[in-house]
Amino acid sequence: MKGSFKLLNIAGIGIFIHWTFTLLIAYIIYSNYQAQYTTVQIVWSVIFILSIFVTVFLHELGHALAAKKFNIKTKDITILPIGGLAPLGETPEKPIEELNVAIAGPAVNIAIALITGLFISITGVKDLTNQLASEVNQSNFFLNFFMVNIWLAIFI
Repeated sequence: MKGSFKLLNIAGIGIFIHWTFTLLIAYIIYSNYQAQYTTVQIVWSVIFILSIFVTVFLHELGHALAAKKFNIKTKDITILPIGGLAPLGETPEKPIEELNVAIAGPAVNIAIALITGLFISITGVKDLTNQLASEVNQSNFFLNFFMVNIWLAIFI
């Protein structure tokens, strides 16, 4: 995709990030600054957004690696401010292969949510409702990250 910068290769798949992703980060910083967040709060917001996009990347990588299992090439993975793209070279021939490729991405999010949920239960997060209602910070980061992965698994 034009305007994308290559970050690395994984399993022969080029990983790119579109330049407009920087606009999202700039917007997060600006809007948090306008809301009079502290520097620490702004940093937590940026870390959270970056972690979401790492999750989106892993979601797309799940699709790509499942496709590779069926000898279907993935051209590349591109991360955009609106999500990720992993265009396949062709459509899987068998319905079961297509199903496997389709559910591989959400399965990654479920696995991340389970690991995050385990971490939350071990650390003993209390008062979950109030934790979600506030801005992202060190005390609610993993709870918000857990919820994002559940939503990504359901809706993407």
